Amino acid sequence: MSHAVILIVGFPGSGKSTIARAIASSLGATYLDKDTICNSLTGLLLEQNGEAPNARDNSALYKEKIMPLEYQTLFKVANDTLSSSSCVVIDAPFISFFDDPDYIDKQRAFFRSSVVDLHVVEVTASIEVTKKRLIQRGEKRDIWKLNHWDEFSQQILNQRCCWKNINKFSFDNSSPEANTVALISQIKQHILTQDTK
Repeated sequence: MSHAVILIVGFPGSGKSTIARAIASSLGATYLDKDTICNSLTGLLLEQNGEAPNARDNSALYKEKIMPLEYQTLFKVANDTLSSSSCVVIDAPFISFFDDPDYIDKQRAFFRSSVVDLHVVEVTASIEVTKKRLIQRGEKRDIWKLNHWDEFSQQILNQRCCWKNINKFSFDNSSPEANTVALISQIKQHILTQDTK
């Protein structure tokens, strides 16, 4: 039997965590959230190096040293989890890696089993909805984004996931009535199709 790893990716404020939890619950999958797994240690590492614990967008240390380790950790945990679970959902932005078409191929080395089907759901939302959600959640790590909104919103508009060799789904989560049921049905069908090959 093959295993499935589903990456729920997108910009902060897109609502990807809500979608990721819904998918994990419906599939009976193990849910891995980058913030839960990494944030406490990341904050400590930043503080130990004289930076604010919530520094992200404006920290070279975070972008160049810490962030790659966060994502490596996620893939390693996913690999270990596949020994007891047939499906893992990873909830993380991944936006710094969107422009690398070969990113997924490079990550396959983390999985001991060669029979791992990788899927990605790119969650998007309108600029207006994204900003409203960031303001409402009130996270300190979002302050830079809101204070540099023109720059950040242009990144949202211009940057899309261009990975090769992965089953990709796109989901516009701008509306509260966004049809997650249809999305989950599509993912289930695709996993079942892959499992019968």
